[in-house]
Amino acid sequence: CSATEEEAKSPPRKKGLWDKRFDELVDFKTKNGHVLVPVGKTKDKLGSWVSRQRLEYRYMKEGKPSSMNSDREAKLEKLGFAFNA
Repeated sequence: CSATEEEAKSPPRKKGLWDKRFDELVDFKTKNGHVLVPVGKTKDKLGSWVSRQRLEYRYMKEGKPSSMNSDREAKLEKLGFAFNA
């Protein structure tokens, strides 16, 4: 069994999902010229992810356990992400 086959059998890791949603946010910015994704009005996965990033950012700043880290924060900031929208 090769490493590639093993990866195919493994469930996706959170880092992979985070990166996938980040890429979707980059695409959203390319199409719309901003990263203010509508949230709460639909069951849109990107909108839910954006809301979660704001929550995780707040947790990080409050010193609570969080999936947000300085690398993710920097990537989002570079894209123009509004953490307090």
